[in-house]
Amino acid sequence: MAPTTISFEQVITYVTNNSTTADLDRFNAVAERRRKHLRSTREASVTVEQWVRLGGLKDFTLNGLRGTVASIDKRGRGKTVASIRLDAESTIRYRSEHYVATADTEHTLPGIPLTCVYPV
Repeated sequence: MAPTTISFEQVITYVTNNSTTADLDRFNAVAERRRKHLRSTREASVTVEQWVRLGGLKDFTLNGLRGTVASIDKRGRGKTVASIRLDAESTIRYRSEHYVATADTEHTLPGIPLTCVYPV
């Protein structure tokens, strides 16, 4: 007998209509493990000179900025950060909220958590 394939929409419908609180607690735990795995995989795929987009930063003015990874550094307690060299358009956006000399066409942001760096 061939395995049956179900769509994610069918899973969502089933969970929505049939789950108990205990089922949802279990589902949340599984979903969180999956999120951690995907985040770890994404972080491991980031390399120097790769084009990236910033997201999920507390300083919301940085979210959506784009550029290339200038460097990747390991910090204490397993935290990895990157320096991002903003492209010209993102430098202009950054300048509207932060100080950057008007003559600068690019700007490097140090210490960006790798969890907030998304390959484009």
